[in-house]
Amino acid sequence: MIVKKLLEEHRIPWLGAILGAMVAAWVIFQSNGFLNSDGMVYIEAAKQFSQGAWKAGFALYNWPLYSLLIAAIHHATGLKLLASAHAITITTFALTSAGLLVLVRELGGNRRVMLAAALMLFAATPLVNNYLPMVLRDHGFLAAHVWSIVFLLRFSATHRWSAALAWGIIAAIATLFRIEGIVYLALLPLALLLRSGYDWRQNLTALAKANTFLA
Repeated sequence: MIVKKLLEEHRIPWLGAILGAMVAAWVIFQSNGFLNSDGMVYIEAAKQFSQGAWKAGFALYNWPLYSLLIAAIHHATGLKLLASAHAITITTFALTSAGLLVLVRELGGNRRVMLAAALMLFAATPLVNNYLPMVLRDHGFLAAHVWSIVFLLRFSATHRWSAALAWGIIAAIATLFRIEGIVYLALLPLALLLRSGYDWRQNLTALAKANTFLA
């Protein structure tokens, strides 16, 4: 009975988030403190920011959201900088896991399809075994990117201002993790022009609303 309730469609994203956090925590634990070369840069920049050496931090890395988050968690919790980075990884992979399952549901997938998507995600060896132990801004980018698409799809279906703003804000956050996100921020809303069942004026209006945050 408990398993059946856990596997109800509206609970599956929450279950995915919990499992995602557990998988990320386990893989990171198994890595025994491994720190990749890019991670060294992010950690050092975070160290400079945490000490108030802003110029030195920006000199090390000039797209600093990830390092700033590491520094903020370090300052707020007392965790070491590497542990703070791993906390971000665990949180963002949980968000990615939940977001993927919500995205599948938004696209019409039922419970079985959602469970299959979760299985494929957790069985993706290059992502889970190779990338999760690394200190990478990609973790935050991917989480924000997946959720931005969820809200863009919701906006396409409902035309609600809240969904349009959520799309814009979360896509902008993705861009703050990786500058490449600006390509998705600019181009993905153009898909609204291709919707069937609406005339060109409605699609153009939808495009303008989707870009409200940019305006």
